[in-house]
Amino acid sequence: MSVEISLFSNPIYIQPPQGLIGWVWWLAFMGVVILLNWHWWHYNKRWKKRELWIFLILLIALPLTNLFLIIRLPAGEALPLPGVPAEPVGPISVVFSALPWVLAAGFLGPAAATGFGLFSGLIIAFAGSHSPFTPLEFALMGLFLGVAYQQRYRT
Repeated sequence: MSVEISLFSNPIYIQPPQGLIGWVWWLAFMGVVILLNWHWWHYNKRWKKRELWIFLILLIALPLTNLFLIIRLPAGEALPLPGVPAEPVGPISVVFSALPWVLAAGFLGPAAATGFGLFSGLIIAFAGSHSPFTPLEFALMGLFLGVAYQQRYRT
């Protein structure tokens, strides 16, 4: 395990889904995220001046929290991806990557948390995992967390 300062030393690319099945699953996953966002739209908060300032602050913090302070796990016995001429590297864990979308889920609602999760996942996908599913996974986590924070609880 090693600690890295930033993701700038990593190659920047996203490996596209493999074949028709990969694209179908990616589009289905994106459809689920969009459908659930539409279904739970009533959980979003109405934005006033305070929410706009929170959105802008989190938007500025998003690249800072996703590009710096990374823990890289060892690759172990990993094999390289087929057709990719690169040495296998271990997965990364960005320490503060969830901070913007978790705060957006509490302060702004599920739609904002989905958007922040999507952009957080894009940064990590381009520089770390190289998977097209990573942004959708982060968006879905932000959506679920936003709905959990905003729903009314009854005793």
